[in-house]
Amino acid sequence: MLEQTEGRVAVVTGAGSGIGRELCRQLDKLGMRLVLMDIDAARVDESISLLGRPGAASGYAIDVSDQEAVDRVAAEITTELGTPALLVNSAGSLGPISPHAWEYTRQEWQDLLGVNLFGPVNTVRAFLPAMRQLAEPAHICVIASGAGLIPGNRTAPYYASKHAVVAFTENLEIELNAERSPIRVSLVCPGAVRTNINLAARKVGKFNSPSSDWLEPEEAAEVILRAVRRDQFYVFTHDSLRDRVAQYQQRILAAFDQR
Repeated sequence: MLEQTEGRVAVVTGAGSGIGRELCRQLDKLGMRLVLMDIDAARVDESISLLGRPGAASGYAIDVSDQEAVDRVAAEITTELGTPALLVNSAGSLGPISPHAWEYTRQEWQDLLGVNLFGPVNTVRAFLPAMRQLAEPAHICVIASGAGLIPGNRTAPYYASKHAVVAFTENLEIELNAERSPIRVSLVCPGAVRTNINLAARKVGKFNSPSSDWLEPEEAAEVILRAVRRDQFYVFTHDSLRDRVAQYQQRILAAFDQR
């Protein structure tokens, strides 16, 4: 899809920092007409200022968990700029860190699910109908997490929300393929990337990944765009996730022999 990008519209949520910002910088170099969405207006403006063609970008301060706001902005974007050829769901939150799943409040669960799950659900619901009418190929990229494939021992709402968005994206790809849609889907499950989302947790030593395992947002963005070029569905940034996923799957498969 990224072979024909000049002037085509790309919508990126979570564009105010981290992987979302770096994806915007690299898509800008490809000549795409960018729409940056983030809950923080100042960060949106900063991201736009870092682009090589700031005049070819639009910014929206928006909470992607708000379905009505997403619908309103999506209608405005489609009318004024055209239908997106690329939709990237990068907005996310780690939320508060607690050692026990039962210690989180209902509101904390709702907040995490609102951003991490309903953010992608809302943007797909808003943009997909128009994208399905495009005569050219289009692409939806959902940035989940390696936490969506394995269990964890803390941040239960984060793990639950990422497992949910993995399942949502897998269903989305299956259903689009079933109708022979030209819209391709990529499900990105990054490992440890230095972003604002995990900054507070890193400062207090809540991540156990070795320093050699951490990527910069720019490196993760490069991996993601290479995968989008190949129309790749599952996208991993870290080889170190392989063993953890394999151990998790082996535990599940072993249960079939314990009946």
